[in-house]
Amino acid sequence: MKNKTLSLALFALLLLPSASWAEQVTIAVRGMVCSFCAQGIKRTLMQNENVKDIHVDLDKKLVRIETKDGTTISDEALRQAIIDSGFDVVSIARDNNG
Repeated sequence: MKNKTLSLALFALLLLPSASWAEQVTIAVRGMVCSFCAQGIKRTLMQNENVKDIHVDLDKKLVRIETKDGTTISDEALRQAIIDSGFDVVSIARDNNG
């Protein structure tokens, strides 16, 4: 009986969500037209210690940011980084993977 209880407890732990999660944020940016624009935005956003990765889609005018596990970045901080790069924010959408 003890083995069955232990097995069930271990199985339940495996089903619990992990404490580490990354957040994906998609920012629609007005004014971004070339790879130089994208590099400027990336450079500014990478200054935030919570940014893990950035992908820029010039055709769709989107910047996708992945945060480091267990961290987040406020909309205001993201908006200010885009403005500091010389562009305007159209929208910010979040997808939490945790």
